[in-house]
Amino acid sequence: MRSHRLITLALASALAVSSVTTATLASDAVAQKLFDDAKALMAAKNFAEACPKLEQSQRIETSEGTLFALGFCHESNGQLASAWLDYKDGLASSKKSGNAHRVDLATQGIARIEPRLSTLTVKLPLNAASGVVTLDGKPFVASSAVPVDGGAHTLRVTADGKKPYETSVQVGLEKDAKTVTVPTLGDMPTALDVATPDDEKKAPTMAYVLVAGGAVFTLGAIGGRIAAVAAMDQRRSDCLQQLATACDDTGKSRVRTWETLSWVSAGLALASFGGAIYLYTTASKKEQAAPAAAFVRVVPNVGGLQLEGAF
Repeated sequence: MRSHRLITLALASALAVSSVTTATLASDAVAQKLFDDAKALMAAKNFAEACPKLEQSQRIETSEGTLFALGFCHESNGQLASAWLDYKDGLASSKKSGNAHRVDLATQGIARIEPRLSTLTVKLPLNAASGVVTLDGKPFVASSAVPVDGGAHTLRVTADGKKPYETSVQVGLEKDAKTVTVPTLGDMPTALDVATPDDEKKAPTMAYVLVAGGAVFTLGAIGGRIAAVAAMDQRRSDCLQQLATACDDTGKSRVRTWETLSWVSAGLALASFGGAIYLYTTASKKEQAAPAAAFVRVVPNVGGLQLEGAF
């Protein structure tokens, strides 16, 4: 029995190792295919399509050779900041592996690119000093000149309790120093301040319900008053018929009951109509409120242009 268990365990371990090895080989094959396709595209000077394939190959299987090929591809495609980072990573990897030739290649690449880099500086307002800044969906460090690739970028700033700020930034391909000053972020509206489309639909509906209720309560007040008058007349008639005998309190209680019901119904009718008027007035004000206008402007600044805006 024990030998059977040992054999079963050995077979299971072998299968597990085999599956892991097969998955690794498949990943290696995909990474190699992407690398080969990228080399063919670079040979045809099609760097725009080659670079993403190299990036994907490097994500699947980290390779020092792929990293240097990626640096060359990014540099040839005009993505100088990306190429600069590739060479930086390549330099660290080459020093670790002791490859002197690649250390020289990385050092030369960094020296060749650094004077041409474009940078972006993001200045945050006081109420978003600890906010989160992203550039093209990736974390970005504010208040420092950070090397970025040339072209159009999407800048987004978020902070707790504040409305998010988003704008498009155009950075020059080389030697551009762009600065974006983020305006003061507006406060996020509270639940009481926000009127959603559903709320706006509910407001007039509730107003109609209140008007209908007010009409019913008005009829109740009128009916109660009529009943009170009738009860009062009945009590007077009973008292006259009894002559010297004292009038029964039952009639007096009936009169008071109908009068009370009449006044309560009148109060509820007034409250219902008042509520309906309030809902109509509030809905009208929300419809007339105009949204704040968004603006973006470019202001000349030392060393380049400054982009300012608000939404």
